[in-house]
Amino acid sequence: MLRVALTGGIGSGKTTVTDHLKSLNVPVLDADEISRALTKPGGPAVAPIIKLFGTSITTDRGELDRATLRSRVFQNPQARADLEKLLHPLIRAEMADQEKAVDYPYCVFSIPLLLETNRVREFDAVVVVDAPDSMRREWIQSRSGLDPDQIDAIFQVQASREERLAVATHVLHNENSIQDLLMDIDDLHVCLLAMAESKTRDVPARCQNTSGGEYRTRRLSVAATAYCLPENSVFSKFWCQPSAKPVLPTRRGGRQNG
Repeated sequence: MLRVALTGGIGSGKTTVTDHLKSLNVPVLDADEISRALTKPGGPAVAPIIKLFGTSITTDRGELDRATLRSRVFQNPQARADLEKLLHPLIRAEMADQEKAVDYPYCVFSIPLLLETNRVREFDAVVVVDAPDSMRREWIQSRSGLDPDQIDAIFQVQASREERLAVATHVLHNENSIQDLLMDIDDLHVCLLAMAESKTRDVPARCQNTSGGEYRTRRLSVAATAYCLPENSVFSKFWCQPSAKPVLPTRRGGRQNG
């Protein structure tokens, strides 16, 4: 199985990407979803977090006050390090358990802090969802209501756009329309199936693009080229021929975020 990491800064559009991949029946293991499950009322991480930070980060009902906790950890580097030391091993263990049940040519691991946790080398491919910082800031503020100082604090503790792009094997550019992004994700899906076939058969990855050129696995900008699987691909059942691709939904507006 091909192990694919997906990452991107806050507000870059990772949720839009993973939602569409899930609609294609691609297994997605999401670190953020696991974190929310661990810290929901009654979750296994709640008691240790309260023990670590005290009841000041809880609501009147004894649940975690996420806004207060977020403010605490982004203002205090040691508090953030303590929380990550507690949560990250639990998230990794849950991901490992979920991975055991995957039966598909490739699996996507959505990890926002991929670089920060030094996990890049664990994966066969790294997909970066990329958008200009100015667009990300605008969308974060409109979605969450965070003020510019709070957004700055989050940006400062995450890898920079340049650092993420430097480790990418594939890049999804999320600065245009939803149709553009969904088509790029579809192309990425076929591209990753071809890589998975290459890994399974221990042969060089070969996949013709629409221009008749060779499929490339490194520094591929998915927005630039559309790919299709060879007719004799062992994974062709996971994707139809290009002429039979599903019609993408028509939506108005600009880029998608999440």
